[in-house]
Order: sequence, then C-alpha cells, then structure tokens
Amino acid sequence: MPILLLLMSLISTWSPQTPDLKHFQWKNRILLLFAPASSDKRLTKQTDLIEANRPGFEERDLIIFIIPEQSPLRVHFHIDNKAFTVILLGKDGTEKLRQQSVLDPEKLFRLIDSMPMRRAESARMKS
Repeated sequence: MPILLLLMSLISTWSPQTPDLKHFQWKNRILLLFAPASSDKRLTKQTDLIEANRPGFEERDLIIFIIPEQSPLRVHFHIDNKAFTVILLGKDGTEKLRQQSVLDPEKLFRLIDSMPMRRAESARMKS
C-alpha cells in the first residue's frame, strides 16, 4: 500500500492495538477508517486519496487511524465487523461526520473549514 510512506507523521498502521483517542483531544482531529480487511478496495482508495491530499490533512491537524476488525472501537462506535465506515472526530472529541463510503477529501476539508475552531485557527495563522 503506498500510504505506508506517510504513516510515520500522519497515519497509524493497521494494528491490533486500539489508539487512546483522548490522548489527541484538543490537539488533533481524528479520522477513523473502519474496514473489514486491510485489503479492502475502499480502504485502499481512501488511503490513496489521503496520500494525494496530504498537505490538506496536515494543515488541518488530522491524524488517521485504520481500525482493524477486532478493535473495541468498533463496539464503541457501533460499527459492524464487515462494514467500511469513515468517522471524523473534532478536536473536542465529538463525532462530526460518519459515512459508509469513501470520503472525498474536499468534502472533508469544507466541513472542517466551516467549524468554529478551524475558523479561529485560520484567523490566528493569518495574523
């Protein structure tokens, strides 16, 4: 998978470990990618889109986690083991978007850019 090249700074690997999402609260937005297998074509397409739009993800403080089938996060977010689902968590830790298809990065960026916290971040960067 080409996405492995940017895993170090942006994306967690396909791992049996469950990330502690509270660790990222107020620091990062989180994109959770749930797929039934690491070879799922939707997951591959999603990670390719992330890789192609990496600067936009980094600018918006996004961290991406690929969640394996056995993760307790599937239970927490009520995700079927065979489902492909994308969930965006805001910096406040709340769910901002849930979608069961590949997410267009431009749609994601528009949503994030419309959020009050992101608007404040953008204003600080301009001044």
